[in-house]
Amino acid sequence: MKLHLSVIECVFPKYCLICGAFDTLLCQDCKACIVLQKKQRCSECFKPSAFGHTHDKCAKTYSLDGLLSASYYEQMSPLITAFKYSLVRNLSDDLAGLVLKFLFEQDIADYFENFVVTEVPLIPSKLRSRGFNQAGLLADFLSKSLDIKRESLLTKLRDTTPQAHLKLEERLTNAKNSFSLATDKSLKGEKILVVDDVSTTGATLRECGKVLKTAGAAEVWGLSLAHE
Repeated sequence: MKLHLSVIECVFPKYCLICGAFDTLLCQDCKACIVLQKKQRCSECFKPSAFGHTHDKCAKTYSLDGLLSASYYEQMSPLITAFKYSLVRNLSDDLAGLVLKFLFEQDIADYFENFVVTEVPLIPSKLRSRGFNQAGLLADFLSKSLDIKRESLLTKLRDTTPQAHLKLEERLTNAKNSFSLATDKSLKGEKILVVDDVSTTGATLRECGKVLKTAGAAEVWGLSLAHE
């Protein structure tokens, strides 16, 4: 196996996706320069909100209780593009580590100790072709690092256009009715953290939250690696 890996690395050597430094996908200098978000926004009105809590006046029956984004898409785009579309799975620990660092810097990591962490799902055909769900890898890392329960609670019913390819008004409806529960177990009283790689308008995470709240979840938060 070691010989096999060394041959692959000789033919396809690794370079930092930000600065081009040799033998790493994300060098320590570039990782240290990534700015984590300090100001968070309400999931409904998008105005500033402490710790990403959904404002009481904005909350609806099935609203997310909070929405957090760890970083800014503009600086993360080379990493996220490689992670999602070039199938560079080895980036998952580095990227999830940034999310973990963000949670501790925001002093909110302990808040999720009694939560179940789940992921925004892919449709089965895309999962088969890609071989992994990038949001699932982030959720796996957070579950182990925070010692919280991990379950895949959602399934995707239909393919949707990537949010980045749509206009604002289209993004708000693109994910509508595209998710359902992947489990028959009761979610009554559960607290759930839903992880995604990128949040644009928050519509995908809100739609996941609606499904989980309808199934009885007491509290649902969304968490993304980056906000676009």
